[in-house]
Order: sequence, then structure tokens, then C-alpha cells
Amino acid sequence: MRMQPIVNGLKENYGAEMAFVEVNAGDNGDGEAAFNQKNLPGHPAYLIVQPDGKELWRGFGEQNMDRLELAIQDTLEN
Repeated sequence: MRMQPIVNGLKENYGAEMAFVEVNAGDNGDGEAAFNQKNLPGHPAYLIVQPDGKELWRGFGEQNMDRLELAIQDTLEN
């Protein structure tokens, strides 16, 4: 399972309600720094955060689209 198709599908469904940011942990500089800053143990990692930076949900490893969509729906309802 690859992350890109999952994220693309969710962008289509929720892009008007939230922003999606893709970061590659293997990128020296910005990507690596972003993973270190958020204390993410590896790739793939998923975070749902509010605009003020408050973390609402995180997941690690391969996730299926249904699991991520449920997490998004839960955060939008609260």
C-alpha cells in the first residue's frame, strides 16, 4: 500500500475543509526537521492538527483510507 493514493483520495473529499501537507522524512533539511519537530518515529506517519497546531490524531505505519477517513470525520465533528 502506498501513501500517495490514500492522501490524494482524502484531499478530493476534504480539501475544502482542511489542508493536507505531505512531508518526506527522507528529505534532508525540511522533511527530516519536520519529523523530528513532531516526534514522528518514521515514515509513513499521519497527523491531523488544528490550524493552531494542536494535535488531534496521529497514526504510524501503513493506514488504509477508511481508517484515515474515520479519523478526519471524528476531528471535524469535534
